[in-house]
Amino acid sequence: MVIIMFTYSWKLTLYALLLITPSLVSNRIFMHFFRSYQERYQNAKAEMGSVAQETFSNVRTVKAFADEKGSVRLYNTKNDNVYEIGKTKSYIWGGFMFTYNIFRSGAFAAILFIVG
Repeated sequence: MVIIMFTYSWKLTLYALLLITPSLVSNRIFMHFFRSYQERYQNAKAEMGSVAQETFSNVRTVKAFADEKGSVRLYNTKNDNVYEIGKTKSYIWGGFMFTYNIFRSGAFAAILFIVG
């Protein structure tokens, strides 16, 4: 595609490549952060699931020691951790989409301006 663009207009192709570069760089940066938070999110969900499974499988033991509130508190702590990581992951995704759309729209506008 780039070769075809060069055959039509080498100047416009260089402008397009120059304007697309910030979008590619920002994509790379945001995806790095998003992947790390996705991994943390999945690990936190796994911990929360293991707490729930352990609690349900040991219901008789928990009732015998009357630590129901402690188990609920531990589950709620893990659930809050999952929520906070998910919220941060959503902020990263929102920032990525915002910058991606700004760069993409700006590149299209600049190319239209140059061509016009």
